[in-house]
This record gives sequence, C-alpha cells and structure tokens, in this order.
Amino acid sequence: MPAQSFFYETSHSNFGIMFQNDAEQYIEVIQDIQAQAKALDESNKDIYRVIAQFSSSEDGIQIFVAPHVRYVELAETVLECFKASGKVYFKNKHNQHRQIRKQGFLSELQKIIHISNGNKKNEVAKTVALIKEHFEKQAAKLDKAVESIALKYNLGVVKHQEYIAGLAHTWIEEQSPEPKAV
Repeated sequence: MPAQSFFYETSHSNFGIMFQNDAEQYIEVIQDIQAQAKALDESNKDIYRVIAQFSSSEDGIQIFVAPHVRYVELAETVLECFKASGKVYFKNKHNQHRQIRKQGFLSELQKIIHISNGNKKNEVAKTVALIKEHFEKQAAKLDKAVESIALKYNLGVVKHQEYIAGLAHTWIEEQSPEPKAV
C-alpha cells in the first residue's frame, strides 16, 4: 500500500456541528459523499477501492482508499500465471480480465524469478513490491480525488499508521470479495 494513502473521518467536532439544526442537509451531504466515493470506486481499477461508510460511532462518515486484495495472495497468483504462460491478467471486481501489458512490469517480474532462483519467499516479497509500485500512481490519483471530497466537507484526516492497523484494513479483508489473477 502506498505511503500516501489516508482516510478521512467526520465527527461532531469538525462536521456534525455544521448541520446541527438541519438533519436533512446532514443526510444529503452524507449521501453526496457516498455517491462520489461510489463513482470513484467504479472507475477502472483492480487493486484499490474507494469506500465511504458510517463511522463506528455513527455520528459521521469515513471515506478512504484501501487495498482491494491481499498482496501476498495476489503476488503468488501472478507468479504462477507468469511462469505458466508468460502473461499476467488481473480480474477486476466486475470479473473482467485486464492483461498487464506494461513491458517494464513483465521484464521486472522475469528478473525477480531469475534472481530468486527457486526461493519462493524471496520471489513473493519482491513481486509484492513490484505490484505496489506498478499501481502506486493509480492509488495516488484516487487519494487526490478522495482528498478533494474531504476538503470540500472539512473532514478530519486519520493518520496513515492508524489506517494500516485499523478499520480500513480489517473491513476490506473481512468484507470484500477478492479478485484473482488468472
């Protein structure tokens, strides 16, 4: 996961008070945030998701960019796929295949296999790093889009360390179906 991924969270102190006397406007704004997050989430991507959901205290909303898959499992599948056919395909959440054609990605994968020389643990670790690097620009674009929504509604920022250890990771791991490479 790229280091620049954050999630944003509303609370009574920085968001709810704006709508203290207007519950209808509060609901409209939350629905608007959810709709914008859904539109970003349905953009053409395979590895990251954009999610808006109610905060655990239910007095606000959270919006964040999060991993859609477990990287280690994805790396293992990518390696198997590449060793078998010399090609890499990802399935997105709509079960559509997208072939990775980026020559740099494929040649780096070839180098990883060659250098690791049968050391599966080393192959997987290096492939995880390669996948993250390959998709980092995409995640950065989503982060930027999420940040613009957050700024518009004055949402507070939750630090990256909390993001890794907390709700985003847990929620994705437990709730989301995982796309598989073929």
